[in-house]
Amino acid sequence: MGRGFETKDNAEFRALIRTFDYSGFKRPERRETVANYAYTLGFADYAKAQPGVGLPTSDLLYDAHGNGFQFTENGKLEWCKASNRTYFFAAAPIKSQVII
Repeated sequence: MGRGFETKDNAEFRALIRTFDYSGFKRPERRETVANYAYTLGFADYAKAQPGVGLPTSDLLYDAHGNGFQFTENGKLEWCKASNRTYFFAAAPIKSQVII
């Protein structure tokens, strides 16, 4: 039994893609600057104490459990509601880019 749209070597799918008219689509311009985000609540104090955090790249967000998190240039700040502690998870910078 097949799974979805699978064909031998996907030749039919590739042929279908070639027939699509992409002329109406414009490639988005890449921006090197980030929007004007600010650290909120305890994240501002943490970022001042730990300069390796970098600048914020998102607003403060909450998950389903009430934990707060905010993305930064160098990773992610996270506040755990249960323990009332702030954590920083270092990661490679992520730059969003749409590839067409």
